[in-house]
Amino acid sequence: MATKSGEIVLCYVLPEYFGRSIGKAIMVTLEEVLAEIGFDCSTLNSTITGYSFYKHLGYQDNGEKIAVMGLTASPMIKRLVPVN
Repeated sequence: MATKSGEIVLCYVLPEYFGRSIGKAIMVTLEEVLAEIGFDCSTLNSTITGYSFYKHLGYQDNGEKIAVMGLTASPMIKRLVPVN
């Protein structure tokens, strides 16, 4: 799920489906849609659990850790490839 401001706020895959590239497919699709509507970057707040997943997809740290709904989150950002 992404917001109108280009922030990805939800990407969840059940643990029994980890490692099957489902999360990656979701993220690629979200990023493509955001690029198509004109965003040049995407942002998100990663939990500790998802941090390495997002790093693997090219997201970079974008500020100090924050508290989100009682969890520690790392703000992250990724430049999107423009759609022609």
